[in-house]
Amino acid sequence: PDLSAAIDALRFAGVGDFATVRQSSLEEFSAALVEAAHERQLPVVHGELRDSYGYTWCLQGTFGTRAKQKRDNARLERALLRDVEPWLALSWLHGGASVAAVAADASVSLAQLPALVSSAWESLLRTHPHDSLCGCSTDDVASAVEARQRAVHAQLPGLRESALSLAMDYDAVIARGSEVLSAPPVVVRNRLARPRGGIAELRIMDTVAHIRVGPDSAEQRAPRADATAPAPIVVGVPMQAGRVRFAHDRRESPQHYPDDDLVRVHQVVAWVPPVPALGVRVMPTTSAAASAGEGGQAECIMPTPVTLRDVEGSYRLDNGRVQVDCGPGGLSVRMGDRLLTDMLLVESTTDAGDSYTASPRGEPRALSLRSVRPGAVGPLRASARMRWSLEGEAFGSHDHSVVSDIESMTHPPQSRRGRAGRVDVEIVVTLDAQASHVRFDVRGRNRRRNHRLRIRFRTDVAHDVVWADAAFGPVLRPAVAAPQSAESRERAPSSMPLHRWLSASDSAAGFAVLSDGLAEADASNGSLSVTLLRAIGELSRADLPERPGHAGWPCATPRSQSLGAFRARLGILLHDRWSTAALGCVEDAADALLLPLVGETWRDLDVGSLRREGPRLEGDGLRVSAVTLSTDGTSLILRATNITESATEGAWWMPLEGPWWVTPCRLDETPTGPAVQAGERIAVVAGARSLVTLRVSRA
Repeated sequence: PDLSAAIDALRFAGVGDFATVRQSSLEEFSAALVEAAHERQLPVVHGELRDSYGYTWCLQGTFGTRAKQKRDNARLERALLRDVEPWLALSWLHGGASVAAVAADASVSLAQLPALVSSAWESLLRTHPHDSLCGCSTDDVASAVEARQRAVHAQLPGLRESALSLAMDYDAVIARGSEVLSAPPVVVRNRLARPRGGIAELRIMDTVAHIRVGPDSAEQRAPRADATAPAPIVVGVPMQAGRVRFAHDRRESPQHYPDDDLVRVHQVVAWVPPVPALGVRVMPTTSAAASAGEGGQAECIMPTPVTLRDVEGSYRLDNGRVQVDCGPGGLSVRMGDRLLTDMLLVESTTDAGDSYTASPRGEPRALSLRSVRPGAVGPLRASARMRWSLEGEAFGSHDHSVVSDIESMTHPPQSRRGRAGRVDVEIVVTLDAQASHVRFDVRGRNRRRNHRLRIRFRTDVAHDVVWADAAFGPVLRPAVAAPQSAESRERAPSSMPLHRWLSASDSAAGFAVLSDGLAEADASNGSLSVTLLRAIGELSRADLPERPGHAGWPCATPRSQSLGAFRARLGILLHDRWSTAALGCVEDAADALLLPLVGETWRDLDVGSLRREGPRLEGDGLRVSAVTLSTDGTSLILRATNITESATEGAWWMPLEGPWWVTPCRLDETPTGPAVQAGERIAVVAGARSLVTLRVSRA
């Protein structure tokens, strides 16, 4: 409120000894900075600037706090960026002139859809302030974060289907006035900016019965449903049946009452032909009987199958590239001449810390492997289920300082007597045909307080080099060592942030761990670990040896104990020693794990076969950052990142010849150069670690 006094205080503090302190504007400051830097040799700073030991606290324990919210956020961001916005671009490219105006039938068009997507982004961005997404906040704030995340999650299917409907010229009013097709097509989506085929995860629906509502609905007979019945709809490609469940599917229309049907949903894995870059392929289907009568000719050649077999009491998954053994002795992986035995562990360590800082106490306790059961048997996907648990134990066997005075008041005495809680974890180990990575689907239930639960992968590399995925490409991430003088103020943890992957490498080989949103990892003692959850009960404590003093206001946060169900999807990849080629292999594995080909039945889409192609990106080191509509909805925004240390060139290939007007611009779409005309090839020139944003308009 008193600006002149604040400026005087800065001068009094000694700033005036080496700088001029005066009131200015950001624009004036920017101009002065640029002028002072002109023709001057400026220092170059490398790294992520996550080491401020000796200057102030770093508080890196937040990477594992409220891990579920961080994972949910990553999955929602990925869904909006890669499974909603590209279909807006597809609609703009292929939907015709009508998509730009309000549709006559009052259905959603590109006049409204971008605003709805922006609203979803706004809800998600409201969870991103520092303390909210870090998890170092009160339980009330955490509840608000979860409510907004649920709201975005609820909007995603409608946004995606509306955009795809425009791209495929699907009219909900006409479709609702028609009967459900006896053999409806399957719409397969490719969320990468390059064509690809192979393994696709499909949801095939067949209609069991029509569901009525209203006074007459009491008279309808309950439909008989058989969960063991095979899918009566056949896609002309190799398929492997999976789980079957019943659900209700409603056909909506702005001019009709909803039509609800009981459907049988078949989760299948299929081997599909190439799907266009950032595009869709609508695959026609036939009835099972007709397919059998015609000999069931497949459109794709069956790949080398993956198998599941019992080998000396262990279940072996083998696709010809990778061999995985799951048995009483643990998990082993063989690829080429590399063999890693007993490489998977799940560990719990007592954590007496708070939301800012981990305070591990004692040695990690390994969960016991209780059972191994077979899962999918191939030929496209094989899996085994491994169950682990840690029994509850007498609370007094741990350090009593784990429970603070505040927490003792928030939990009734009976919850602290007897056994401290059990942890159960099931890991489904999956190997697909022709895959180079192994997938781990983790689900569990935590009943234990004040501990950190990790999944640990023993590697066969010496960890000479650790590379980690980051916003502008991989970064070399050495262990942080605090200066001796700073150790008493804050101890540097061995953990580090995790984006999509982390890779350890030596002169001979590399080992990568992939994650779908968990945000804390550790690379030490020949292992790579990922934090599944941190169970802590207070916002801030003042008595931690790792960080004496309060990092925030003292407040009990019992919900941050992460009690209840948790889930994760992880992967591992054995690759060659670190190089540009190894980086490409890790990126491809991350794409396969996080953005697989997916699709589902559209029960009233009467179009036969159809392909819709989006922009395709080519160029060494170039990765998609965003493909979406401009803010005003009149142009495409194509944004690519060069994730390498060297300048590179590439191109966006448009599915239509154009001509196009291409304008380089900033992130906020402000032009940075003149518009130039281009054909179907739009050149991209990117400096090291740089973003290139192009606005593409119809000429």
